[in-house]
Amino acid sequence: MEFAHIARELGDAETDAEVIAVIRRAARKWVGCDGVTFVIRDGDECFYVDEDAIGPMFKGRRFPLTSCVSGWCMMNGKRTVIPDVFADPRVPVEAYAPTFVKSMAMVPVGQGEVSAAIGAYWQLRFEPTSDQLARLDSLATVVASCLQNIALRRSLERQVAKRTVELRAANTQLQAFAATVAHDLRNLIQVVRSSANWLVSEPLPDAQNDAVQDIRGAADRMNDITESLIRLHFAKVGGLAPRPTDLSAVSEDILRSLRARHAASPVETHVEPGLVFTVDEGLMRVALTNLLENAWKFVVGRPGARIAVTRGPTPASLVVEDNGIGFDTHAAPKLFEPFVRLPSASGYAGTGLGLATVSNVIQRHGGSIRAEGQSGVGARFIIELPAQPAAKSLAARDARA
Repeated sequence: MEFAHIARELGDAETDAEVIAVIRRAARKWVGCDGVTFVIRDGDECFYVDEDAIGPMFKGRRFPLTSCVSGWCMMNGKRTVIPDVFADPRVPVEAYAPTFVKSMAMVPVGQGEVSAAIGAYWQLRFEPTSDQLARLDSLATVVASCLQNIALRRSLERQVAKRTVELRAANTQLQAFAATVAHDLRNLIQVVRSSANWLVSEPLPDAQNDAVQDIRGAADRMNDITESLIRLHFAKVGGLAPRPTDLSAVSEDILRSLRARHAASPVETHVEPGLVFTVDEGLMRVALTNLLENAWKFVVGRPGARIAVTRGPTPASLVVEDNGIGFDTHAAPKLFEPFVRLPSASGYAGTGLGLATVSNVIQRHGGSIRAEGQSGVGARFIIELPAQPAAKSLAARDARA
């Protein structure tokens, strides 16, 4: 067996046991010896983990670190060659007498604080050649690297697992906070709004009536911001359940609702049929609602007001565009930042959180969104989603039907 093949097998090993199995299977033949063993340091003992030999040696046995050759080798970090095991004071004769072993070589695995060693054994009194020792050294070097990588990977996996638990706990806390906001703050805002509405129904001096109107407006504004923050939160941490979804139907549904709420503001709309994508329907409804509400808000009152939802330049893209007030192209990157509102939108209602929510939804899907616009001409939002094989097949099925 070539060393390159052994090195590949060692590199592919994912556990200490798999590394040891490669040594047991390949080292004896490659070094040219009658037995090979893998030893680890376990506290004050040497533990002979595994072996491959012409006869039984030490597998599964433990010896004091200070009274065996492998212990000396690991403590000193030096290769040890013993041509006659019965003539060297470091060898526990009583352990070797029942075995075939007459000569041996032991190499430490790694440097510094060594915790493993590889031993090679011969049944005759023999001094290994420089080539055999070089092969043992090469094995030890590769094994040390592999064991270090495995230990590092285990450490990283533990850190990832710990971090995952921490993130789940943090998400649980955030969701609890959002639920509290959704319940308690909404209730408080409703009390303010109801009280303001009651006061408006009473005859009041003009100054007081103006103050009540201000209170009611502020409560409405606070309610909008609260709802937007909750939507943004769930766009970031909510569960994701992608499935083939007809976004044409979702867009039509949102536009029907907008027409009903703004019957006095005619807007021409166009939704391309067959816009089927594998997405989380709930989250994409939130994203499209924000985009279409924005578009409606900025086209109302403009000549030939129009909104369109179409497929983009690629099969996995979606475009929402309008001929509203638009924006300067250089401002496009700022649109998706929370609480950022462009000067051109200063005269319109809004919280500055809608497009941030859209961006989070698209990122959760592994996609991207960019904006194109021209002040006084209109805006265009291009959503790029990952490849959509499931959506394509559903669209084909619907077309056949």
